[in-house]
Amino acid sequence: MLFALHARAIAQSLHDTNGRFLPLYFQMPQIGENVWFHPALVYFTAIFLKLLPLSEWTVRLPTVCIGIVNIILIYKIALHVFGSEGYGLVAGALMALTPAHFIHSRLAMDYLYPVPFLLIWLWCLVRFEHESNPRLIFAACLALGVGLYSYIGALLLMPVYGAMTVVFLLHKYRRMHQTVLWAAAGFFLPLALLIFWVPRYPHFFEETIVRYGVPLNGKLHALRGFFTSSNLEQDLALYWNFHSPVYLFFRGSSNWVDSTRRAGVFLVPMGTLLVAGVADFVIGPRTRISWLVFAGVLTAPLGAVFVGESLAVQRELELLPFAVLLAVFGVRRLATSANRASRWLCYAMLALMPLQFADFCSDYFTAYRLNSIAWFGPKLEGALTCILGEERERGSAPTVYLSRAIPYGRAHWDFQLAKSNREDLLAQTFLFDAQTTIASIPPGSIVIEPLADGVPLDHLVNSLGLERIGVLTKPDGGPTFWLLRRTG
Repeated sequence: MLFALHARAIAQSLHDTNGRFLPLYFQMPQIGENVWFHPALVYFTAIFLKLLPLSEWTVRLPTVCIGIVNIILIYKIALHVFGSEGYGLVAGALMALTPAHFIHSRLAMDYLYPVPFLLIWLWCLVRFEHESNPRLIFAACLALGVGLYSYIGALLLMPVYGAMTVVFLLHKYRRMHQTVLWAAAGFFLPLALLIFWVPRYPHFFEETIVRYGVPLNGKLHALRGFFTSSNLEQDLALYWNFHSPVYLFFRGSSNWVDSTRRAGVFLVPMGTLLVAGVADFVIGPRTRISWLVFAGVLTAPLGAVFVGESLAVQRELELLPFAVLLAVFGVRRLATSANRASRWLCYAMLALMPLQFADFCSDYFTAYRLNSIAWFGPKLEGALTCILGEERERGSAPTVYLSRAIPYGRAHWDFQLAKSNREDLLAQTFLFDAQTTIASIPPGSIVIEPLADGVPLDHLVNSLGLERIGVLTKPDGGPTFWLLRRTG
């Protein structure tokens, strides 16, 4: 909702919801004063909202397009790497059938946004292997530089991929080569935008660092702390957990936003193909591209490990394209094996994947909707419908009081008003909390009260002078909100 409101404001006036003109980063005080988000999702979504009306599906559509682009790019990369249309189609299918990719391609969040920049980088390097055109190196690292503005985890991983590019070039030419300068120029060019941003908001970086738990005072001491034996042990354990088969192939993230828990990050048959891919890498022959792919798989969890989040698939979605390519190496190894059992194993795994994906989708569009509803926030559309009905009966819109106990309630309410072109009601919307008295609420006002297990969260609703006029429910019929009218 917050991304959507910023994007709509940019589409309408080129200013964000805080009044800043074309900001490089977007501050979200609803979460915290030190919370800033990267701009790629907001500006990309603003293009769609310039052409389409605001709604849930239109703010998710841009990420759907990102997911489709990822499938096309992985197909193109595999086509160049393996020199076969068939392997290109396998790569595209594996990406499309990856549960984590499917789920995050349907969210209006920025977790998936680094992946297309990563794929453009890899595509340029694959082509450079054959064409040796320095412009491809410039374009590859330019994609990484622009990708720095896609998601906060990219601030760590894009420089890692830049370093991998330098190693790639040094290995290719066996010496320092001018293409390294092309790479540096491409990577650092997008950073020129910070020249205009940092002087205006000098505390931006410090506030972001604080948000992720690094104290402003004693930075050197904090940095040394990362390398103590106890912290290294914790980080290694955390890193190892990201390679757990249960996480990768059976359960996925513990967060309902990122996983149905009926499938892992990947489908189960993908495990066999990845093992074959690792075997192919170990047995060889190894190419520079296969080294990049293998290094990409190993480095993908670094962002999540850095912030100390266990099994946070949303922070390692860069894993997906590398894992898909590694699996295609495995497919090639099995499919071209002289051993008939290996070939049949490959065909069986590929055939099973659509079947398991169909089961995943069946759960995703049914039970998962109920399991995840608490994680996706309140649904206030029904409240607005009720209030508009009151307006028709009375001839004027009532004043609305929204409980502060509703997570991001004001943002959700603002979104519903904007979607219905009723932003005139913003001036008649107020928040209430434990300090609000019934006497301060004018007669005829509508109070929106959240429920937890059917019990209201605010004592105010027990006051005399409030009558219940409606109940909002979840898809399973459980009550989520009371709508009350101030009498008198």
